Amino acid sequence: MIPNSQPPAAGALTALAGDPGGLRVDGWLAALASGELEGFDVSLGTLKLKVHEWRSRPPKSAAGSDRSNFRIIVRDWPRSADSALVTVIPRIAGRVKRPLFGALERRLRLPPKSDREAVAMDFLPKAFRSLDLLVGLGRLRRDGRVLDVGCGVGRITYALTHYLSARGRYEGFDAALRWIDWNQHTISARFPNFRFRFVDVRNGVYNRRSSTNATQLQFPYDDGTFDTALVESVFQHTRVPVVRHYLDEIGRVLRPGGRCVVTSFLLRRGRRSADQRADRQNFIHPIGGAWSASSQIPEIGMAFEAAQFENWVSDAGLELVEFHRGDWHREGPGLAYQDVIVLEKPARRRR
Repeated sequence: MIPNSQPPAAGALTALAGDPGGLRVDGWLAALASGELEGFDVSLGTLKLKVHEWRSRPPKSAAGSDRSNFRIIVRDWPRSADSALVTVIPRIAGRVKRPLFGALERRLRLPPKSDREAVAMDFLPKAFRSLDLLVGLGRLRRDGRVLDVGCGVGRITYALTHYLSARGRYEGFDAALRWIDWNQHTISARFPNFRFRFVDVRNGVYNRRSSTNATQLQFPYDDGTFDTALVESVFQHTRVPVVRHYLDEIGRVLRPGGRCVVTSFLLRRGRRSADQRADRQNFIHPIGGAWSASSQIPEIGMAFEAAQFENWVSDAGLELVEFHRGDWHREGPGLAYQDVIVLEKPARRRR
């Protein structure tokens, strides 16, 4: 697995509030092992703002929280701005600058509580952390074309509707029909550049009734359509042949130079036993070249050996350009709970 020699600092925005007295932004960054926090760049929509005050509180102790909390104050801000999206870029010496996102208002009605909890207890915060990944690692532009593989109940769209311009395009597909229906009636009805499709393929968790193997699915898009793709918590519910097929299809629909951000559970060489038991699921059941948390319903939770995954990426004509350990390894805050893998389609065909 390719190491990332200069990893971006993990972090998130946790609270935003605006009133006539100013704009307040709270958040956290992972404890900085090296590099000093020098300040923040803040934008509201596309307008850059002047930071009047900021302060950071270091972790409580070595045994306590390993997150540094911060607060930013902007006194003069345009309350009639055309966008509620807040972008914060920490300036950290010796570290990659990765944007953190949040919003002052919610543009969409939330899904039912049962559906939100099926994908994430902290539904909205995770939507904006996914946007952090898409922009910071996937290089998604405001007018870009993005594919959401296994879009579920459309979580990332609750952040993307603030970020993508009218010229941008979002496409998502999923095997759960009720979620696609929700997305079409709730999201596409307001944002016509956000489109969702139902794919009737079998999944041991989300679509057991279908008799169509997902390895037969051709993504319903032309070659080279997308600038960026997201595969978030999808391979966790997918067996090896489908993972490999989806990687092939991602390589087909990405444009040359396009990127794909994947979150997955990867077992590292030399650390497999520890990784198998690091997560509460315990990936201890061998299933078709992978490891599952359940011998009866493997798709409940799947993990893959990192070296094999890298080979599958290469076989699909993609390059693994970044790898970041997730929170699940219990080794400090990561960019997400699962491992974050960044793939890129080479601009030139290999010889």
